[in-house]
Amino acid sequence: MSAPLPGPQVPASAVRTPVVASRTCSVCLKNPLQGEQTACSPACRRERSRQRVAERQQLRDAEVLALLEHAERLEGRAAELRGQARRRLAAPLGLPEAKR
Repeated sequence: MSAPLPGPQVPASAVRTPVVASRTCSVCLKNPLQGEQTACSPACRRERSRQRVAERQQLRDAEVLALLEHAERLEGRAAELRGQARRRLAAPLGLPEAKR
């Protein structure tokens, strides 16, 4: 039986240590963050929370506005169809067009 082959030899200069990018606070863009921090201070956490609430409110407002515009288009179409139905019903009878 032959002796096992030695593993590859890696020179110490080839070993890479992970480089942690220096992160800064995404709110104030000034202070560095440590570890798992996502904001540098309670004030920045509050501001980030306020920004998120405002973004969600803007999305809700846009959605409600789109729904209102759609409802208005549907209401306009419904009024148009009611008018057509009145004219069709009144025409064979020789009646003047019924007013609402």
